[in-house]
Amino acid sequence: MGTRGGTQWLIDASTSAGKAVLHHDRYPTLEELSDTAYLLAVRYPEHCRVRTVGTSRAGRPLLLLSIGDATDNVLIVAGAHAEEFSGRAGIVELAHRVLARPTCLRR
Repeated sequence: MGTRGGTQWLIDASTSAGKAVLHHDRYPTLEELSDTAYLLAVRYPEHCRVRTVGTSRAGRPLLLLSIGDATDNVLIVAGAHAEEFSGRAGIVELAHRVLARPTCLRR
């Protein structure tokens, strides 16, 4: 998942037992982060949706990846500041872990 310039930055090694395992060789770029959101929405259309909720000062779209449809919600923000790289990797990891646990997606 997330190939740019011939380099794969993220390997989804999730197991059949439903445990998400991701291997990163570096922190994702903002473009790779948005690509991953769209890829998850394609891979899990019954659980994921991507929306544009605004525009950054630099003119880039601000994306919202929604997972599940429960009545209780949690908002997690990553990539708000360009120099905060670990949040980007963390949000990808969290999304995969939630999607790997079907009980997290039930109402």
